[in-house]
Amino acid sequence: MIERNAEELRSEFLQHVAFIEDKTLKTEILTWIDESVIRTDSVSGAEHVEGRLAELKASNPMRHDSGDPEDDFPADCKGCPHYGVVCPVISDRTTRETRHRRLEQAETEQDRLRVYQDIATDADCHIIPAAISDWKQNDREIIERGYELFSAMVRHLDSDELDVDAPDIGDDPEIEDVWRDTPTESGGMQLSEDELLDRGVLQSEEADG
Repeated sequence: MIERNAEELRSEFLQHVAFIEDKTLKTEILTWIDESVIRTDSVSGAEHVEGRLAELKASNPMRHDSGDPEDDFPADCKGCPHYGVVCPVISDRTTRETRHRRLEQAETEQDRLRVYQDIATDADCHIIPAAISDWKQNDREIIERGYELFSAMVRHLDSDELDVDAPDIGDDPEIEDVWRDTPTESGGMQLSEDELLDRGVLQSEEADG
């Protein structure tokens, strides 16, 4: 979902950036294009979660062998029912093999994230949901900024001469909210097609006929 929306925005920007005379706006858009490629295409949600688990494993045994049990677990894991005993997500061989097998069978990024969410639920793990949330938030921020720049570009360009349409947001309600809630130059919000028709900004197909 995030990758698709980033691609749609990049496509619109690349089609119209040459017509932008505002140097500051053009620079911001070109910078956003570069950042969006790095942030949305470099690390997937599954890779982010696996990296977080690897960080925990690298610095902690994640199972109690001897001495103080808390010495074998990171402070981030406090509150987990397995804290101080053994982490089923990282240290249980059966759980690891099940995770790897399901990940290999997963066809989409959403499927892979669902695997992690299921494992977190079964193990009562709060680390995995937090990692997924962090990854989504980081990408949501870049998309929100992209839509802010898109709105600025639309206001800057002469839309009567240039065909500048909002990128296809598909069925993502969160991104649709971002688009509709982006303030316009007058301080208002984006208007729907029906609202534009009512105000005479757009003409209906019947009127055109």
